[in-house]
Amino acid sequence: STLACKRALREVKKKTRGHYPAPLAAIKVMSKSIHLSLERAMKLEREAFAGLAKTSAARNLVRYFFLRERAKKINFPTNAKALPEIRRVHVVGAGKMGGGIAQWLASRGIEVALSDLSPDALALGLSTVDDLLGKARIRGILTNVEAREAMDRITPVCEKIPLREGDLVIEAIVERIGAKRSLFAELDERAPKGVPFATNTSSLSVDSMSVAMKNHGRLGGLHFFNPVHRMELIEVIRAKRTDPAVTQALLDFVRRIGKRVVLCKDSPGFLVNRILVPYLVEAAILWENGHAIEEIDGAMLDFGMPMGPLRLLDEIGLDVSAHVANELKFRLPRLGSPPKLLEQLVERDFLGRKAGAGFYRYGGKKGSKLKVNEEANDLRKRVKPERMSRGEMVERMTLVMLNESARCLEEGVVENPEDVDFGMIAGTGWAPFRGGPLRYADTLGLTEVSLGMEKLHRKEGERFEPSKFLVNLARYNETFYGGIKRTVPDFSSINEERIKP
Repeated sequence: STLACKRALREVKKKTRGHYPAPLAAIKVMSKSIHLSLERAMKLEREAFAGLAKTSAARNLVRYFFLRERAKKINFPTNAKALPEIRRVHVVGAGKMGGGIAQWLASRGIEVALSDLSPDALALGLSTVDDLLGKARIRGILTNVEAREAMDRITPVCEKIPLREGDLVIEAIVERIGAKRSLFAELDERAPKGVPFATNTSSLSVDSMSVAMKNHGRLGGLHFFNPVHRMELIEVIRAKRTDPAVTQALLDFVRRIGKRVVLCKDSPGFLVNRILVPYLVEAAILWENGHAIEEIDGAMLDFGMPMGPLRLLDEIGLDVSAHVANELKFRLPRLGSPPKLLEQLVERDFLGRKAGAGFYRYGGKKGSKLKVNEEANDLRKRVKPERMSRGEMVERMTLVMLNESARCLEEGVVENPEDVDFGMIAGTGWAPFRGGPLRYADTLGLTEVSLGMEKLHRKEGERFEPSKFLVNLARYNETFYGGIKRTVPDFSSINEERIKP
C-alpha cells in the first residue's frame, strides 16, 4: 500500500504540479485509513476536508462554479419586440469551425442547413460532423439513434435556399473582412427583416462587416471557440449598430444550445483574444530572444496554465495566430508586434500541429513526449538570451494579460470583472485555482502589479504601458472587485478608423 500511495502521489503531482491539494489529500487519507476503524477513518476524512475548504484553491474553484452559473443568466436590457424563436440555423462555411458548429447544434435538436460554395468543402464539413458524432457515440455522450437523428437534421446545400422568419444565419467563412462584407450584403438583400445574422469572427470588427447592409441592426457576433464540442464559452458580440432585440435573441440562443456566454462590446479581439494574444506574442518574443521552448512552456505550466504558450500556438496554427496578432496590432498599435521569426516559421510551412511541426514536432507515438523542432531553433542564429529565471518569464507573460484585462474593463469591452475572469478560465483554461486574471491581480496587490508594469515599460517599451485604470486603482489602494468608478474612453470609432480595406 505504501508503494501504491507513493506512485499515486507522484502521478498526481506530475499532472497537477501541486496546484490542486484535494487529490493529494485524498490519497493520503486513503493510505492512512487502511488500518484504522471506520470511525477514526471518517474523522481523518472530516479533518482533511475542513483543511481543504480553507485553501485559496477551494475558494477560487467554488467561486468559478458560481461564475459558470452566472454566465447562464446574462441578459441584455431591451424594450424591443422579441424576435421569433429560432427554429432553423443556416451555417455558411463548411470548414472545421462550420462543421463543428453544425454538429453541436444538430445534436441539440436544431435543424441545420450547412452551406458552402464548394462541394469538396461541403463534403469535408459533413465528414467533420460524422467524425464528431462518432466520437460522441464511443464516449457514450450520444446513443447510436441520437447520433443518427443529429446527422439527419443537417441538410448540406451548395446553392441559395430561402430564408424565413425563425431562421438564424451563422457565418463561418474565411477570416477576411471583404469576403464577410460581401456575404452579409447578399444575405441582407434576400432575408426577411426579422432574420438575425451572426458572425463567428475571432477578431474582426462586426460593425465594419455591416457597412454594405441596409439593415445594419440585424448583425451581431457569436464567437464559438475551437473545438466547439469541448469549449463551453461563446462570446456574444454587441456591435454599435446591433439591434438590442438581436443581442437578446443571440443570448437566448446560446443558453438554448447549452453554452455559457460572455457579452462583449465590438472592440479589437473582443475579450479572450484581446487578453490571450499579447501573452502568446510575449512568449514568441522570449523565444526569438534566445530562451528555450521548454523553459517558456514549462514556466507557464508551473504557473498553472493547461498548456504552454508555444504549444498553444502550435495547436491554434502559427499562420492563424500571426494573422490575428497582426490584425490586433493594426487596430491597437501599442500592442507588441509578432516577431519576424514567427513569419519565417510560417513561410517554411512550420504551421504547428496541423502541418506536423511548429515549435514542436508531431506525429510520434500516442502518449510519447513531444520533441522540440530544432529547425525552428536554428532560425535564431545562436541568439544569446538575457539571463532570466522561470519566475521572471512568468511575470512578463502574466503581467501583459493582467494589463489587458484591466483595459477591457477600462474600455467597457465587458461590464464586470466577473466577465473577464470567467471568460479567460472558460475560454483558455486560465489557472482556475487562481480565480482568473483580475482576482489573481487583486491577490498579488495592484500596487505590485502596477510597479511591475512600470518597470517593464521603462525597459521594454510601449507594449508594457500600464492601464490608467490599473494605475488609479493602485494609487487609491483599491481592487478590481472593490473598485472605483472608472472613466470609460470613447472607442466608438476605432473599428472603422483602423480597419483594413
